[in-house]
Amino acid sequence: MIPRPQAIAGLALLALLAVACRPTVVLPAAQAVEIAAREPGANLETTTACEMPACVARCRDGDASSCAAAGRAYAEGDGVNRSARRAHTFYREACEWGHGELCNSLGYAYFHGRGVERDRRSAVAWYAKACEHDVGSGCRAAGLLHHRGAGVEVDLSAAVRYYRRACDLEDADGCAHLGEMHLLGLGVHVNRERGRALLQEACHGGSDIACQNPIWLEQDLD
Repeated sequence: MIPRPQAIAGLALLALLAVACRPTVVLPAAQAVEIAAREPGANLETTTACEMPACVARCRDGDASSCAAAGRAYAEGDGVNRSARRAHTFYREACEWGHGELCNSLGYAYFHGRGVERDRRSAVAWYAKACEHDVGSGCRAAGLLHHRGAGVEVDLSAAVRYYRRACDLEDADGCAHLGEMHLLGLGVHVNRERGRALLQEACHGGSDIACQNPIWLEQDLD
């Protein structure tokens, strides 16, 4: 079960969820846990507006985009009285009905305490939910938290599973972290050939984490 939010602190969370923001990852893998906080996620600028209360009714029937639109309307006071509580409720429902980017945004919010009480255990759960909905960066973030033991016990096998899923979803940094696990034998048997291949793939895919670690690509680790 996904943990329930503990506290809403004004409109900071709403601004976070309603505006797209995707900074570039430039940190090395040794500081990987902080990268989990670099994916605010959902771009609601493309969310189709809908009329209340029809939008709410469609949300209740399981339409994730309508839930997201209702949440945005309450966040911005568009045609309704602005309400942080109701916006957050609709964003949660959007996630539960399959809006993976909003799940990712909630993970980001709880990881950093943006608009809610900081709660890394909840962040893990929301990122895992994003991964279930095929958001590669959510899989990567869940892997990082299991890898570093932030909000959950260290579980290297789980980290590998999340990194592998992120890589399958073409998340380049996820491939970089999976390569690291293979090179160092963390959660899997050491496989340096596979590790280097993953790092090369990640670098070609735009991962600074992989490209800034050429020793993994060029030198023998023995």
